[in-house]
Amino acid sequence: MVMLGHLGNAGAVSARNARLSNLLDVLRTPVADNALSAWGELGYDIAPWLGLDGNHRLEPYVRIDYMDSQFKPRPELFDNLASSAPSTRWAPATRSRGSQC
Repeated sequence: MVMLGHLGNAGAVSARNARLSNLLDVLRTPVADNALSAWGELGYDIAPWLGLDGNHRLEPYVRIDYMDSQFKPRPELFDNLASSAPSTRWAPATRSRGSQC
């Protein structure tokens, strides 16, 4: 089974989240426009192989899940990553005259 969701006003929700007070202690993250989920199960009745009568079923199964809460995000959703990345600055240590190590 596959489910695709779309939030038409994700930009407005993201803008409103950004204006939330820091005192609320909630996440103020942007919201994506699309979400995708897919899952499936496969099982088989092995009761007859084990000699159980027809009143019993034994069905081991396997399940696979996939969830992407930011499926195909709009480009401006992650525009701030480059500008907010921490920068590393390096300068050689200098020793003033007369100091000894």
